[in-house]
Amino acid sequence: MISAMAGTNNGCVQTRDIETLGFTLDNQIRFDNAEFLQQTLSYGFEYYTNEQVGKNTKMKDGKRDSVPNAEADNHGFYIQNEISISSTLGDFLLIPAVRFDSYIK
Repeated sequence: MISAMAGTNNGCVQTRDIETLGFTLDNQIRFDNAEFLQQTLSYGFEYYTNEQVGKNTKMKDGKRDSVPNAEADNHGFYIQNEISISSTLGDFLLIPAVRFDSYIK
């Protein structure tokens, strides 16, 4: 037999709305330096912002405690150099790269 639900959250509606807006820029440049040496330089930037709103119909102020209203900004930058080297010992691929990310709430 199944009984009716009668908990403290009975009839409560909890929601979380997240809105994201952002963009990404990427580019690659290829260099043919010599017959045995090629490079591909990749770099880019991204930015996005999030806004979160939590609601609870049981609370007097309508806020959802476990999901606070919040905003956050994220941005990052990267650069990568793909170096292809051909020699009598074989083909080699070297990929040095750096990335920086920042998060601000």
